[in-house]
Amino acid sequence: MKTKSETLTAEAVELFGQKALFTNERIPLSDLPKELHRYELRDDGNGNFATVENNVIINFAGTLVTKSPLDLGEHGYCKILDDQPDLNFLGYEQTLKDFMEENQ
Repeated sequence: MKTKSETLTAEAVELFGQKALFTNERIPLSDLPKELHRYELRDDGNGNFATVENNVIINFAGTLVTKSPLDLGEHGYCKILDDQPDLNFLGYEQTLKDFMEENQ
């Protein structure tokens, strides 16, 4: 049986200036290759992205996969601000395999 990461096609995004993949689904950290980093998005209760965290239980809004770790600061999260382009959807989908091979 294949893991979610082996069949994942997700939306390409740019997060805090770094290329990433976004999906509405939860991806267990154990399903990803060790060289990738997984974060979860929390929404603000109104459907807007609010924070990036390691794990979100309430108001889960999606999963992000990055090649480089994010600095979540001393509080363990990063805010996504409405008035700044912190999270940009790039307009195409990509497989996890292609994402990993890109710019190696």
